[in-house]
Amino acid sequence: KDYTEGAFVRQGQLLFEIDPRPFEAVLNQAKADLAKAEAQRGQTLSQLDQAEAQLAQANSQLLQAQANQQKTQLDVNKFTPLLARHAVTQQDVDNAVQSNEAAKAQVEVARSQIKAAAAAVGTARASIIAADAQVNSSSAIVKTAELNLGFTRIFSPIDGIVGIAAAQ
Repeated sequence: KDYTEGAFVRQGQLLFEIDPRPFEAVLNQAKADLAKAEAQRGQTLSQLDQAEAQLAQANSQLLQAQANQQKTQLDVNKFTPLLARHAVTQQDVDNAVQSNEAAKAQVEVARSQIKAAAAAVGTARASIIAADAQVNSSSAIVKTAELNLGFTRIFSPIDGIVGIAAAQ
């Protein structure tokens, strides 16, 4: 208590002060939690960037695999009629067919990689939403702790004579 009962006080004069240390500790913890949440959000943004880069790479690999498969299909189309005229060997045709089958498999692998990369992008976006929510929650806790800390000092709202304190 920073006044004498029955004394004259001015508006803004300190009347009561509660020990602010527990409230300061809560505020410091809330600020630390907010910093942690912001760091986590930064990490999830990096994960999104990485997942999007992997998706772009997978799309590029698909285009490359498709181009390679088209080339091997052209070889099959070219060698098959030549076999009938004995211009190429059966081994040449078999090799072309096997190369084409392997190229088709590479196209499917590339498509699977795109699906996996797209899923990683979706997961990263969901993580960002969760991280944003945590940042917002932590920010609200900081504001509440700051407000509570502000209530540790009670000031006179007006000029006047102080009566008997009803609470200590």
